[in-house]
Amino acid sequence: MAHSKDHLKDWWKPVLEMDLDDPLQEAPSWEGTNNVVLKTPFRGIKIKAFAGFGRKECGVFVSGVRKADVFQIQELLNRERSALLKELPKGTTIDTGATWPVMTRNELSSDDEKRAWIAKTLNMFVRTLRPRLQQWQKEQRLHKH
Repeated sequence: MAHSKDHLKDWWKPVLEMDLDDPLQEAPSWEGTNNVVLKTPFRGIKIKAFAGFGRKECGVFVSGVRKADVFQIQELLNRERSALLKELPKGTTIDTGATWPVMTRNELSSDDEKRAWIAKTLNMFVRTLRPRLQQWQKEQRLHKH
């Protein structure tokens, strides 16, 4: 089993080493699966990428550590839905009732194409979502006091 996980880590290496436009964004980390994860300034919310091995599908999505974390950003996603859809990659969906409320997928044949698309898309998600998530976290704190 360790062999297959090493293979996955090697596969993700170019994405893990990618340059992000936002200097405050931590580099992605590998989860030991077919996902990489970026932390966000909003507690419990992460930006993740997946790649289907042996399949063409790959994607980038927003997820919560717990379902309750996703509930916290539903209203905020709805409030900025049109602006988000303009700034995120074409084909991105926002479904605030979903486990992954912001999602985009693609089908690409080669591993290099998948990695390049994932890196570019992660960067777009960070550029678009990170400043908003930071602001939304501040708003949440103000409402609690």
